[in-house]
Amino acid sequence: MASAKGLDVVVDLVSDEVKAGLEEAETGKGIPDEYKSLTTYFKIGFYRQQTLKMVFKLTQYMMAQSGGNADRLLRNLIDSRKLLSALKVVIENGVIWGSNIWSTVVGIVSAFIHNEPTSYAVIREAGLSHALLEIVTGRSGLAEEEAKRKGGGGDRGAVVDNASTAAAADVGDEPMEEGSTPSESNNKGKDEEDESSEDRKKDLPPRLHTPAVGIMPSIDSIGSIPTAFEAICLNASGLALLQTSGALETFFEVFESAVHIKCLTEHELASVLGSQFDELVRHHPVLRENGMKVVIEMLQRVEILGRKFAEEKGMGAKLWIEDGYGGMVVAGGRKALVGKIHKQSPETGTGSLTKPQRSDEEDVEIGDADVVASTVTFEETGSDGSPKTEVVALSDIINEEAEDVDRNQPSIVNFIDAAGRFLEGFLENANLSKDFIKRGGLDFLLDFYTVPSLPCDFVTSQANQMMSRVL
Repeated sequence: MASAKGLDVVVDLVSDEVKAGLEEAETGKGIPDEYKSLTTYFKIGFYRQQTLKMVFKLTQYMMAQSGGNADRLLRNLIDSRKLLSALKVVIENGVIWGSNIWSTVVGIVSAFIHNEPTSYAVIREAGLSHALLEIVTGRSGLAEEEAKRKGGGGDRGAVVDNASTAAAADVGDEPMEEGSTPSESNNKGKDEEDESSEDRKKDLPPRLHTPAVGIMPSIDSIGSIPTAFEAICLNASGLALLQTSGALETFFEVFESAVHIKCLTEHELASVLGSQFDELVRHHPVLRENGMKVVIEMLQRVEILGRKFAEEKGMGAKLWIEDGYGGMVVAGGRKALVGKIHKQSPETGTGSLTKPQRSDEEDVEIGDADVVASTVTFEETGSDGSPKTEVVALSDIINEEAEDVDRNQPSIVNFIDAAGRFLEGFLENANLSKDFIKRGGLDFLLDFYTVPSLPCDFVTSQANQMMSRVL
């Protein structure tokens, strides 16, 4: 194939088809909207998409070859400016080409860097690594930021600082201070650990943007990104770029996204991601500190999401009582949905369901009034004893078992299941498991069982079984 100039034909075909496809999408001459589905969600024509899909698959297959004259030929292939420009266009406009082509192109770049780590400079100069990280993070100008850091020597400083942090994390015990006994040193370490555990329990700032908006919700796209991260980190410059881009933090937002969570629980993708990130932090210890941090934050975000589901949508198990007019309301009102018991002030007069105090000498008679006391409505309170403004009726919540419920809205069980599957793959290493426990990871896992949006049958769900295995 190389003797017949087949590689040159591949480069020309990719370049021409990408240019034509970009024009086709801009003019709206691609696949009509009525024919779009989960498998045909792209903006170019179907036959052009199939052509690019096959030629990129061929290129990815060739990248996996090694030995003999193949290394030199593939190096010459990837050095082609026409091919690099076409690959960058595809990475920057994934929605146009679809998740299948986009993930294949990312796989081509990853395979080339893995086979030729010293050739990362070619990928960086073509802007492919910057384009990928900008799409994942939703940021722009990473190349300019990297140039400024290199001018000030910031890349090396970032790597050195994180390397020292990772080295400190690998050391189990800290040195004793001069003049202190071992027991005093251990007690001090325990106190610091307790304080840090309390600090970690502080509320996170609310998410003001749509999570993981730059990552296409497909198994191929999500699964190709960690492999690209690992390839970029094979070079010191790429490692510094990944650290400063915030791509790790942004990627873990897929565990908070309703459109991505369905992909994570299919075909063991979440477990595969856990194994990939386990390998990433083991091969690159400088990422261990930040990697653990984003995993812990992801667990906390899932818990916050579960409480939000209960408070805003009324999801989860709850106790119903009659309102006295033939309707049903949630016992405890709005506060009961978020897992907080509504307490009436002792000074409250009207609207209090508290029985008047009786002396021990008085006879207590149980009549019909005591049986229906919970359905009596007072002026300032609802039937459940909470203020009327907090009364939650049947029409105010989402019935997860109804036939007309929105199937695009997963329950908190799906999010917990995805987080558990990820941890099952991520915590296969004993050192990572030990570090996870030191950072209070078990506390965050147990917090999942206190989320008020859990359904009544959570104990029999796959998510509960997964959490049991992780624990």
